Amino acid sequence: MGECVQTRLKNDENIIIQDGMDKWPCKEALPSINGIQKNQCIVLTTSRPWKLADERIRNSQIDILFDLAGISDPKEFNEKILQCLLDESHDIKKSVDLFELFLGSRNLGSISSSPLLNTLVLCTWVDDRAERLIGSSMCELYTTLLENLCKKANSQISYFNQYHLSPVNCFARTKYNRPNMEHINAIAKAAFSFLFSNEKKSSLVFSDIDLTAHSSETAKQFALDSGLLSKRKGKKVLIRHCRLSIKPSMNS
Repeated sequence: MGECVQTRLKNDENIIIQDGMDKWPCKEALPSINGIQKNQCIVLTTSRPWKLADERIRNSQIDILFDLAGISDPKEFNEKILQCLLDESHDIKKSVDLFELFLGSRNLGSISSSPLLNTLVLCTWVDDRAERLIGSSMCELYTTLLENLCKKANSQISYFNQYHLSPVNCFARTKYNRPNMEHINAIAKAAFSFLFSNEKKSSLVFSDIDLTAHSSETAKQFALDSGLLSKRKGKKVLIRHCRLSIKPSMNS
């Protein structure tokens, strides 16, 4: 580490940002910050919840935990996203109003509470690719969402064709779904089983053991990496218990 940086770290109070801890590729659970006096800095770490279920990460290592859940003000959220997508020639507030009218005309108002779905539809709308999002069917929307999630976990490209037929019509134009169909099918079967489970509480939230009965460890890790599944620690004191959940909007 450079002498200038070391000097600043010793003499000033600093904030160190570790962005995307769930993408940390090494065997250690946490990135090393050896050589940095922890009482001289604030370490801000971002991560998907499932990473915190790693038994090597102790609760005592986390001073404050912020859990982001949903959109409290959709209008403000859309305005901030559009400021990143559109140039200064556009009237941002007018664009926000037009987007809200679009959501109403397509019966998509329910997505306003989901950051992932709302952002996906907003980007699709800005790119003038939203003409397919018509009526109450959400197939096109969820197909686009699924493809974007698959791309995060495995960016290999492959298309459906006459030799490898698409399992559903919506998948026909996708390029990231086919290489991941084995994992998609495994998670889909698990989602179906949990959705129609006799125990209603297990339809969206279930244990690691329950999932093992329906999918392999490889499929589970793919679902975590892509964002199809989320994983959290339980609050039991003596037994380390992990809960997994399928995105509610994706389950059906």
